[in-house]
Amino acid sequence: MNYYQIQQMAIDEIKAHKSKVERIADEKLLSALEIEEIKELYDNIKDMKRDIAVMELEGKDIAKQSDKVEKTREKLLKLLKKNNFNVADFVPKYWCKECKDTGMKGNGICDCVNARATSNIMSVDGSREVEASFDNVNYDIFDNPDYMRQVYDRAKKFVEKIDITKYNNFTILGGVGVGKTHLMECMANFALDNHRYVIYLSAFKLNQTFLNYHTANMAEKNSIIAPLLECEMLCIDDLGCEQMLNNVTIPMLIMLINERNLASKKTVITSNLTLDEIRERYDYRLCSRLLDNNVSLTIMIDGRDLRQKNLKQG
Repeated sequence: MNYYQIQQMAIDEIKAHKSKVERIADEKLLSALEIEEIKELYDNIKDMKRDIAVMELEGKDIAKQSDKVEKTREKLLKLLKKNNFNVADFVPKYWCKECKDTGMKGNGICDCVNARATSNIMSVDGSREVEASFDNVNYDIFDNPDYMRQVYDRAKKFVEKIDITKYNNFTILGGVGVGKTHLMECMANFALDNHRYVIYLSAFKLNQTFLNYHTANMAEKNSIIAPLLECEMLCIDDLGCEQMLNNVTIPMLIMLINERNLASKKTVITSNLTLDEIRERYDYRLCSRLLDNNVSLTIMIDGRDLRQKNLKQG
């Protein structure tokens, strides 16, 4: 199944949710309208709004009629409350406020579709820890909790300001088990919760995608690479663990990072490598794009392997 098929499944899920919440809201409203006094006030408001629309077309003053609508609405709200109804229950609780769960925005697909599609992919294949959140970080497990609070705060601000920050790349460096992946998972989940189009994958899987692109025929190439270029935030875990494929790994990485920088798309990367090791392993053209202080933030995390630390404490 390719990404566009998964995307269509996401559209179907969103539309199904739209139908469900609209049905629930309608049922709540119909239940309230079974009370005669509520129905009378509700119908009066509808009639007065219809009259106001006609008066506006005829160029008449609608001030008095609008005042009547407001006073009738106040009576209706009091009556609803008296009968234990909440007016908010009559409004469908859509997942996406932008498209109201139609899956479309303007002439294109709404960002919520891509966000749901990639969220489904990552939840199924275990690419990320779904529970990772900025809200439940235990800083006491780190050797340097005060510094890590600053790191997590900076990472959260990067995602919060995804539309306005000048930085395109957020690189997290550090030894094995110091919390790099968890930090990136928090960033990915925060972005997804805000209906951002996020793709999260390991450097190993990214390299496989590059190889698939390299060996695909021309008709298939765009469907393979387009999601990596178009997503609002691309998360690459454990850069440096991938096998170096001649004429594939480095050229494709350069192309990917360059195109995303040009489009001001955000890329988050974790690696066990040091800055010097990254410069030694990868082409200078990649390093100049990935580590340029004008468009990139690089975070260093020091400390002991948290997994080994927890085993010893246990």
